[in-house]
Amino acid sequence: MTGAINFAGKNATVNLSDAKAISGDITTSANISGVKTGILNTLGAATLSGNVGAVGAAIEQLNINTAGTSSKTVDALGNINAGTVNLQNDGVLRMADNKDLTGNVTTALAGTGALTFLGTSTVTGNVGAAGTALKAINAGATTETVTFMSGVTYANTLAYTGNGTVLFKGTSPAGVAPNLGFVGAVDFGTNVTSTGTLKLGDAVDLVTQNATSAGANTQTTFLDANGATLRFVGNSTVTGNLGSADNAGNQNFAHIFADGASGKVVNLLGKVYVSSSTFNVAGTGTVNFQDDLYGPLRYTADGTVNVADTKSIYPSTDATAAGSVTTTVANTGTLNFLGSTTTQVPIGTSALPLKAVNFHSSTDVPTATVNIGHDVYATTTTIGNATGTTTANITATGKYLGTNLTLSDNTTLNTAGNPATYTSYTDGTLAPSGVVTQSLIGGGALNTNNATLNFAVGSQAWASSNSGTGGLVNPAGSSTITGAAGSTLSMGATSTVNVSLLGSLRNGETATLIDVAAAGNTTLPGTYRDNSYVIDTQLS
Repeated sequence: MTGAINFAGKNATVNLSDAKAISGDITTSANISGVKTGILNTLGAATLSGNVGAVGAAIEQLNINTAGTSSKTVDALGNINAGTVNLQNDGVLRMADNKDLTGNVTTALAGTGALTFLGTSTVTGNVGAAGTALKAINAGATTETVTFMSGVTYANTLAYTGNGTVLFKGTSPAGVAPNLGFVGAVDFGTNVTSTGTLKLGDAVDLVTQNATSAGANTQTTFLDANGATLRFVGNSTVTGNLGSADNAGNQNFAHIFADGASGKVVNLLGKVYVSSSTFNVAGTGTVNFQDDLYGPLRYTADGTVNVADTKSIYPSTDATAAGSVTTTVANTGTLNFLGSTTTQVPIGTSALPLKAVNFHSSTDVPTATVNIGHDVYATTTTIGNATGTTTANITATGKYLGTNLTLSDNTTLNTAGNPATYTSYTDGTLAPSGVVTQSLIGGGALNTNNATLNFAVGSQAWASSNSGTGGLVNPAGSSTITGAAGSTLSMGATSTVNVSLLGSLRNGETATLIDVAAAGNTTLPGTYRDNSYVIDTQLS
């Protein structure tokens, strides 16, 4: 048909035969009190060259493939405004680039009907429903973006046609939780590069395929995501592991971004696996890992990451991916380990330190054990909090602990394992339970407050009585903390320093436990004890 159709506010119906077209706009009168008028039935395949309805003047129904054989396609070359777009007989509605769809998209039979987007489009209205999902949504053309504005979108498959972006901004109806964006399988492998970006809008949540107690019609499955990107725009909660250790179905994303501004929070309730690249903190908001992260963590903005009690950050299960915590801007990013943890990867670099790393930062965790065996490059490192009891073990030697290092009053810092456990040898020496460590700090302040510090001082074995090097201090076997140029030391009046002598020392031997650059810090306040069962030693 050449020309336009105007329903003029009448409850009329127009049937368009199979393989026919309408060249002009299809219009109706302005919707009064929300009442829409006019029904267009495409009996099979069709081309609609003009706009269907208009903003504030939508037609009542656009029914696709009402009498055609299965999978007939209707090409919409203009915008569509309709109360309902009904996909019948597995019909397909194909939207042209830069054309938008407004209206609820439905199917009468679950798993039938498809929406295809050739470029950038905005969809306003519910798409599918719980229990009656569409068969497919084809979107994500290269460099293009399709945005679903409202409601949960239900389809068996969201198939990416290129490296473009699909954004879900909708939420569940009032009172329905969680607020989900898309339910179904997201398949990035439908384009040759297995790329593309899935965005979840502010206050949009995700229930993954790995959630063990998910309700019906709530889960999202990811396929061939190893080259793809997942972005959280604002607040989101993810239920279930995001990815898996065996990367089944290539479900692990290459890149994950938390883009939220200050005040926005992404809660990840399960484990998170990053396939080949990085979890990026790209906003100034907060990311809460309630379980372990497997893969690198990178700050590109001054955001905050909280790692739950007993959890940590591990290298990726993908052998090709390195494991580390980094920032792209020096003195940017805060990392909080809320309770017990064992470091598994280096944190920061000498050139690009984080702003802060805080171990046992939460007062909600009364007791925690922290094992630090990797470099911690941060402008400020804090161990312990105001009320909890913290045991901190330095488990590897030669590690950097921060430009400034602060211990809480209730922290015990062990530099050579458990000071109560030793192995004795016939040469007169003792072996501690842990590695004897020699740690470094930068040119800032070491503030122990009223913490307890446990050191070990090694001695050279006695080859024969009063001869050779026997009884001399063994620097390599002694634990120390050494500050760079400009470093200072501050200790509380009730600090305790315990020194374990790992053998008998000659008279006059001295050992340095903490070495800072600033003058005036050679006399240390506090209490000094040694546990040698061989000789008594005067400490100063």
